[in-house]
Amino acid sequence: MKSRLLLSLLLLCGCASNGGGRHGSDSSIAWDLRKPTRYAPNGQVFLNVNGESYQIISRATARYRQLAPQEFQSFDIPSDAITAVSSWYANGGDILFVVEKSHQLEVFRREKNNRPSNYYVLEKVSTIPL
Repeated sequence: MKSRLLLSLLLLCGCASNGGGRHGSDSSIAWDLRKPTRYAPNGQVFLNVNGESYQIISRATARYRQLAPQEFQSFDIPSDAITAVSSWYANGGDILFVVEKSHQLEVFRREKNNRPSNYYVLEKVSTIPL
């Protein structure tokens, strides 16, 4: 009985330590979304990986929010993405998402707007070794 309880606690702690992302490695991954002050492009977006902080966006004008995995399809985010955030301000914004490939994390960015095409070109903005 004690071993089952201990195993349950270890599994629960392991799930909580990975930032809620869906990935196969034992990495800890979490967004650090620093909000811009009013009308100033001074917000920042960081990705914290295994205790290290990596700057992804240096001058964000909009506030970002983390997306739930159930939202990925509606934002055209690949199903194998680990985590994603989105911003929106004054008819435009960004989508950032992370995928794991070959023992590294690749962070992608796509601008979006409310025009008929809606999305701009996808670009890789960062590669982080695991």
